[in-house]
Amino acid sequence: MRFPEGSEESEALRDLSQKDEEHWQRPFPEIADELRMVAARSTLEQVLHSQHNIFRRKPAHKQGLSPKQIEARLAFAHMALQITVNAIVFTDEMWVEFNKPRCRRNVSRYRGVNSNEYAIHNSESQPIRIMFWGAIILDGHLPFHIWEQDTSEDKVYFQRIVDGENEARMVQQEFDQQQAVLPGTWQYEELMDFNNGIDQINMEEGRTGRHKRRRKTPDTFFHEARLKFTSKGGINWVSYRERILPPKLYPWCNKPAFLEVLVTGNDYRDYHRLST
Repeated sequence: MRFPEGSEESEALRDLSQKDEEHWQRPFPEIADELRMVAARSTLEQVLHSQHNIFRRKPAHKQGLSPKQIEARLAFAHMALQITVNAIVFTDEMWVEFNKPRCRRNVSRYRGVNSNEYAIHNSESQPIRIMFWGAIILDGHLPFHIWEQDTSEDKVYFQRIVDGENEARMVQQEFDQQQAVLPGTWQYEELMDFNNGIDQINMEEGRTGRHKRRRKTPDTFFHEARLKFTSKGGINWVSYRERILPPKLYPWCNKPAFLEVLVTGNDYRDYHRLST
């Protein structure tokens, strides 16, 4: 190797590439040019990769975690590690079609020919299409659900649910905004932690004036978007919550055999509030 491990050139490449923020951003050939070293990029990469474990990577731009957020994530991780695998439920849904495949089949045609000459105008009746939901665990499966298209009555019922929840969310939002100006409340502490992080980012990135990232106010930090129940043709979240979770998933999860393997020492709500 041209620059063996421990050589003066190898050590100089390592030290200069890690000198400061400006040199972190320089490609390896520019580092070598400053040292008046003539070497191919591949040679420089081999030296810095194999001898010093230094690689070119995208820099981080996100705010670092606060000690409180790190503590919350560790608490959640420790809680999750104590949950046995037979207490984990996997759920998913999929479209199932009969009479014809869902995806279009390929056709054989000459390269370069206008694809419109091979267009297939399908006049067949629409296939039978249903959405199937299921859940599995290590030792078996839960009751399944076949989704049916929402009727106009269903949509009116779902809209009433969404309207009621939006009203409750607005009341909670107004309460949180009021509490956020009172020192000692968790809303105040959460807002202060967020804004302190914004100030830290502005300082680290050298942002000043109109280029600074803006701090949040109680009104902008505790702001809830209004709920909707639109979907992309399949089951919407309100229907999922009303027709699947309470009647089929939750009753099974409340069985003693399932509950006895769960850990109740940590409160997930505290983790969610601290890490948001």
